[in-house]
This record gives sequence, C-alpha cells and structure tokens, in this order.
Amino acid sequence: MKKESSGTHYRNAYKSDHLGKYDLIDMMEDGHNLIFTITYVNQEKNAKVAGKTIPIANIAYFKEDIKPLVVNAGNADILYKFTGSTKVENWKNIKVKLYIEHSAKLKGQVVGGVRIHSEQPQIEKDILSPQSEKWDDAIDHLVAGKPFDSIKKYYELSKENEELLRKEVNRKLDEVSNEK
Repeated sequence: MKKESSGTHYRNAYKSDHLGKYDLIDMMEDGHNLIFTITYVNQEKNAKVAGKTIPIANIAYFKEDIKPLVVNAGNADILYKFTGSTKVENWKNIKVKLYIEHSAKLKGQVVGGVRIHSEQPQIEKDILSPQSEKWDDAIDHLVAGKPFDSIKKYYELSKENEELLRKEVNRKLDEVSNEK
C-alpha cells in the first residue's frame, strides 16, 4: 500500500482514547516496532470504550507514549501466562509485542483488533554484581523467602556473583536467626 505524504487521515473522525487497529497501522507505517512495556493494568469501573460506557474493563498503560489498551479476555490470558498471576495488580513492567488480528470480530462483524503476541519478547537483562544499585535489594528479596529464579529472571548473574549473593543471603539469614 502506498503511503501518502500529507492530508487528513479519515480515521481522525473515529479516534479513540484506547489503542486500536488503526493506531498500530499508523505506527507500522511510521516504521515503529510494536514492542512495548506495560507499566501497570487497572481494573476500571464505568470505563468509556469506543464511545460507550462499559461496567468494568482491564486497561493496560504503557511506558511508551501510546494510548492505553483495553485488555480483552484473550490478551488477559496471555498476561496471566507471562506473569503467572491472575491479579491485574501484578501485571506490571511486562514487555509485550502487539499485532493486528485481522479476523477479530465485534458484534459478529470482522473488524480486526489489537492482540498481545503469545511469545514474550526477550528482555535485555541488567548485570547484577556487588557494585550494582540493586544488589542489596536482591539480598533483601531472597532473605524474604523469594526464589532465586526470580532474581535470574531479571538479571544476568555470573557464577562468582551468584555464589557471593548466596553467601551474603545466608549470612544475613544467620544474623536474623541469631537475633531471635
């Protein structure tokens, strides 16, 4: 399809407060990739969606400067898969890739819709070391009983630093048990 250089887009008359198929088309035409970070999801009562008030909706807000996304049941299932949580409050800081599902229907009519890809984009992990700003937070996280894999999910950790982290966690656990 040929990209036009100027003029008024016909979709301006139908602009929505939420992310839609044509927003993604515009982004793709402008050469943007469609990988974004959901910063948080709110369950909102009496949400205005496509000009209508609906009793309740899950709305995802992004780190990037794009409209929020109304999270339908299919997209909610994918966010659950990514986070392992059914609680929308835990659906935060999630990298997602969006795409257009051309066969999506609304009231029986094929209209297309925005979907979250079922494969989560790879996240570049920060390196965790004793010099890292998050080192002490990682220790506290593990002392609180969180699994070690939860650290490795977000950080690269050399074998040496992993051993050091485990030693520091054990030392701190010993301190806590000696205080009792």
